[in-house]
Amino acid sequence: SPQAKRRREFRAAVAGVEAKRRKKIAAVEPKKEDPESAAMAAKRAEVSTAIAEGKLDEAGDRYAELVESFGDREGAAVLNRRAQYTHAGHLYRAGRLELAAEAFGRYLMAFPTDDERGEIGLLLSRVQRALGRLDEAQGLLENAVLELGDPALKDVALGELEQVRAELSAKGA
Repeated sequence: SPQAKRRREFRAAVAGVEAKRRKKIAAVEPKKEDPESAAMAAKRAEVSTAIAEGKLDEAGDRYAELVESFGDREGAAVLNRRAQYTHAGHLYRAGRLELAAEAFGRYLMAFPTDDERGEIGLLLSRVQRALGRLDEAQGLLENAVLELGDPALKDVALGELEQVRAELSAKGA
């Protein structure tokens, strides 16, 4: 009968829609994570939460744990762009230079097309210089000079680059 045919067509259409819906849900459902990935995500969430709550010293402690435990995994110790920048800047101001170098360096790796690369490179060069890593500071300053759009900041970077080159040649003498 025509009515039976319509019912079959309707059931087939509903089944097709259901199958597509299940497929979409499966695509966005979180995959079963291995325990290490879950632990890494939890630790990164602790860092982000501490930053969001303004507990920047605590965030630094959690970040140190994150780097220690998972720093060898790509992207493990990278937060969202703004949090990573805020966090790295706080570490620098707090004198936690090794961690600041980690955070700024990971920022540059994670966000290679960022508009603030030059500024971040300049800051990281200062951290590396304070840690006595003049070769790294020189490379960062050379890149910063090319990437900085602000003429005043470019002049600062050029001045610091001259100082680092002088320190390196004095060290080599």
